[in-house]
Amino acid sequence: MRVPQSVVTLLFALKDRFDYVPGQGGHIGYVDGKIVFSELDREKHDAIKNNFGTTIELIENNPSNIVVISAANKHSGFMEQKVAPSLADACILAQRDGVVVLTEDFLYLKANELDTKKPAPPYCSSLALLRVLYEEGKVSFDEYLDYFYYLSAYRVRFLPLTTDDLEKAVFGDHVIKVVRPEQLRKCNFGLTLSEEYGVAPQAAFEVVGSFLFRILVDDAISAELATTIFVEIVTMFPTTKSRKGFGRILLLLTIQAINESRRRSMIVGSKDRVQDKVDAITEFLRAYGPDDLIAGV
Repeated sequence: MRVPQSVVTLLFALKDRFDYVPGQGGHIGYVDGKIVFSELDREKHDAIKNNFGTTIELIENNPSNIVVISAANKHSGFMEQKVAPSLADACILAQRDGVVVLTEDFLYLKANELDTKKPAPPYCSSLALLRVLYEEGKVSFDEYLDYFYYLSAYRVRFLPLTTDDLEKAVFGDHVIKVVRPEQLRKCNFGLTLSEEYGVAPQAAFEVVGSFLFRILVDDAISAELATTIFVEIVTMFPTTKSRKGFGRILLLLTIQAINESRRRSMIVGSKDRVQDKVDAITEFLRAYGPDDLIAGV
């Protein structure tokens, strides 16, 4: 992995920002028209600083991979003269040496192409790279999910999310299952399944609906656990409806899908076990107030 010197310089500058100054009490910022004061968290600051330090050490372990992009290598256009070197140099290096850029900001590469008339270099998302590492057994799904959540916290676009991912988030992907419904929060439904993010409401609904289908028909999952997972979904899903209204629709349509599967003679869980889960979820929905009964299976 080649890294421009300007990126290493930026990492050093960021690391220095977390140096503790005697008497420092916190930071003042301007957010939404208001001045906000954040108290200093020494433990958090030290952890962030150490992360930057570790990253720099990993990069500098192989000095031959650190490349300096001089002014002579730069086009006279705006995208290479005015844009910060730490952003522009990777693109210039990739164009010069014919290598792939690891980036979440492919739009800069296209903007560079329009400005300089040089072909945009091939690129790869860091999440796609991590996905391949997971599929090759080099990293765990938990590590992949943590990185997914990290990128979503910065509102990175085009993060893929599937029903299989939701299942692995809750149950893991090992022979011995460790059930953790709270892991669904790392999928950040509020962003990654939102219409503002570019996901059609029907597509978002199908992702969580297919997951709930699996939960209801899996006889190994108890009614209590199914309800806990249902609560996580309903709490996080981006919807303009009331949470109760959305939950009722989600449950009703999932029941319809189960009944339709049975009519087609497909094997879909024990009827009694499925009904137990539906009843438990219905009781949870009633906690929001009186409403019509949910249909049975």
